[in-house]
Order: sequence, then structure tokens, then C-alpha cells
Amino acid sequence: MNPKHTIMRPIYSIIPIAVLTFGWVNLYVVSAGGLEPKNLDVELSDIWTEPRVIHIGDEFRIKVSIVNKGLETISFRGVCTSPLSAEFSSKVKVERGSVCDEWLEAKLEPGVSVTVEGINGEFLTAVEAGTTLANMTFTFWIDNPLASLNVTKQFVFEIYQERVEQCTINSICVTLPELLDISDHKASRIIAENQYQIQSSIRYEDDKPLEFFYAMIIKDELGRTVSLLWARGMLQPNQEINISTSWLPEAEGNYTLRTHFWTPYEYTELIDPPPGTIWIDTTVDVRSAE
Repeated sequence: MNPKHTIMRPIYSIIPIAVLTFGWVNLYVVSAGGLEPKNLDVELSDIWTEPRVIHIGDEFRIKVSIVNKGLETISFRGVCTSPLSAEFSSKVKVERGSVCDEWLEAKLEPGVSVTVEGINGEFLTAVEAGTTLANMTFTFWIDNPLASLNVTKQFVFEIYQERVEQCTINSICVTLPELLDISDHKASRIIAENQYQIQSSIRYEDDKPLEFFYAMIIKDELGRTVSLLWARGMLQPNQEINISTSWLPEAEGNYTLRTHFWTPYEYTELIDPPPGTIWIDTTVDVRSAE
């Protein structure tokens, strides 16, 4: 099903101004004298979640790229108030937090795009795995904020099962690696000669900075090392980071992704890492493009 855009235009009426509450913003419907905006073309060109891959229990945000393809300069609520609203089909818990009451007018000129982020005073949490539908609405106006217009678009995204992680006694946890495609979405099939990102999440819950060494060893079904990817860095107290490495499988077959994580980072011997090392093996089935 292709996403559809719908422009909701002002309603001609002799009734006084009415204020309607919809999701995260207030929509105002007023008398428009039967006039329709001319040369108006506003598009929600791209919608994505932050983070891109969402698991049960994750808090996330939604970002939208707005493009003004018309000839009129449009205005919308900016700064700490979001012009976005949404309705979710399921699998997402929406909690109301503190609300930003102040807002400033932001303008979008013809031929210009902007990234808008929600949500004003609300927090989103994934509570169930599966496909989720969100109806996104962007509210704007041309001359008068009381004569608002809306453009809507459907957004479909996936929520995955809870992360599998391995922890050590020194408050470090590393998740099972995930493979992301070029669009930063979790790859459902791994195809030979395609580029992927191998991503692991590292969670550190101590109160002192920690140096670390991370390595990803990829072996084929004969046990031969076909790729060695590594990174080194510093974890700050109570920090969670994502580490991504690039991989392009050259041939089909079964591969083992072995994740190593240990400290201090000066120790770089991969054959026999010191005590406390995290080892995680993941099997990946790479298929041909045919």
C-alpha cells in the first residue's frame, strides 16, 4: 500500500472559532470565507524512528522530513512545541509528560525542506513486537495560525523482541549483534554482495570511566576468518552506546559472527582474551541474490 497524502483545507462556516485537540497539537478550525489556498503542496517525504531499530521496552522518537513543494511560504509551530501528531494502531504506549506551552513561529519557504521531531510533552515506548501503523499529521498555516491546514501520511515500522545480551560482573552488558541494511532497518534476509552494518549495543552501569576494546570476527562454515573488524574507546559512567561495523559478505553460506568485548583496550590478543571477556556467537545464513 503506497503512502497517501491528504491536504485538509479550511472549512467555510459562519460559526465562531473552534479549538480541537488532536494528539500532540491543537488544531484550529475557523471561517475561511470559502477561500482555498493556491499553489499549496506540502509533503511528508520521509518518516523514521530514532533509534532506527526498536525493541520491546525501548523509548523512541519519530522524525519527519517536511518538503514545501508549493509556491507559498508556510508557517508552523517551532522551538519546543512540535507541529506533529500521530495515532498508533497498537504496540506503542504513549505517556504524557511535561508540556511546553511556549512556541515560536517557524517558516518554510518554497523549495526548502526541514526535519521536524515530535513529540510535545509525550513519550513513546514499544510494548509489543510486530508491525505498527502510525498516522502522522503535520499542522501548518499560511497567513493566520487560527486558519491551520493539515497534511497526513501513514508510517509503518517494526518493533522487535527484547534484545539478547550478555553481562559481566563489572556492570557491562553487550547485546547480540544485529544486521542492518543500507536504510538502517533490521535485515530480514542477508544477501551476498550486499552491504550491511553489524550493530551491537554496549551498556555500562558503573560510576567510573572505562576503557574498552571491541572486536567482531566473522568466520565461514569451514572456520576460516573472512573478516576482522574492531573498535576501541571509552565508556562514561551509566552510558549506553551503539557500535557499528560494516560487512559485505562475498559468497552465500553459513557464517559465525563472534563478538569480543573486554578491558583494558591495550590488550589486543584475540585468541585468548583475559578473564571477564564477553564472547557472543551469532550464526548468519547468507543467501545468493538469485
